[in-house]
Amino acid sequence: MFHQYNCCQYQSWEGGDKEEKELFPYYQTFMAKNEKFLELQSINNVLMVQYLLKSLNIKYIMCNAMHMFTLPNKHNQDLLTLLDTSRYYKMKDNDACFFWKYKNLGYKNPKAKYWHHGEEPHKLYAQELCEFIGEKI
Repeated sequence: MFHQYNCCQYQSWEGGDKEEKELFPYYQTFMAKNEKFLELQSINNVLMVQYLLKSLNIKYIMCNAMHMFTLPNKHNQDLLTLLDTSRYYKMKDNDACFFWKYKNLGYKNPKAKYWHHGEEPHKLYAQELCEFIGEKI
């Protein structure tokens, strides 16, 4: 639903076409040198979506696919207090984010070239989210 900036996710990707291949090294450098800024930008994106959904009375949950928030971090502490953690699945636990949880459990997807799990981890995480939904909504 929102753009998550993560420099690790694309380290091995080199771009899909000529323009991407020319620009992507600069993008990777920017991400590596500006992690704190990009993390703040991600928090702002989450807050915008949160406020929009609340203003429209839409029930929601959020979760992290990848490492999202570096804690503790003096640069993001004030903004993090604005996030509705009651609707955010394991927001502060980067080891529980979808990708790293199942990678650390040993799941591999031989069909995926870039950082994507197969069907089983998706089913397992969906079950976790359904349980969380049952508790929260």
